[in-house]
Amino acid sequence: MQYTIDPLNNYFGIGDASMQDFHFPGAPGKSFDTYDGYQDALRQAVNGFAYTKYDLYESRETSFDVAVERDTFGGIVRPLLGVAVRYTDLRDFTGSSVDAETPSGRDITAVEQPTRMHTDCQTGVITGCRGGFDNTFKLGVSLDTLDFEPDPYSGVLAQAVAELSAKALGSDFDYSA
Repeated sequence: MQYTIDPLNNYFGIGDASMQDFHFPGAPGKSFDTYDGYQDALRQAVNGFAYTKYDLYESRETSFDVAVERDTFGGIVRPLLGVAVRYTDLRDFTGSSVDAETPSGRDITAVEQPTRMHTDCQTGVITGCRGGFDNTFKLGVSLDTLDFEPDPYSGVLAQAVAELSAKALGSDFDYSA
């Protein structure tokens, strides 16, 4: 069982959009060559609003994973069977209070403008924007011919693992990896 909080995950978009120069709606038509310059621009408040956390979101994940692996053929072949139950809660910072500064450089508290993740969620570019259950079934096999696992001189370790997440498993998402 594990519980993880990551208060500052980065989200720069998906696909080609994530590879563009730094830009945001508060500086239309402008892009930034450096991350520091971009961050300084995000912190600039206009009329009590800022984009300080434009590329950030928070995640909280609770998970329970169990897997069984069995040695066969003298430990050379090891089949694996596992299941994971995960619940993730995602939160973007749109509308929250953020630290910002006025054009004169004075520190203030401002209201966060819509984040990149919020905008992509509203336009349907991404799904699962609030999180949900991500339950998976895992099936795998390992082939291990190493002569001495901690410090091998010869042999091979090869692994193949497949994961399936489906609504039939109580998951909110359907995918395989």
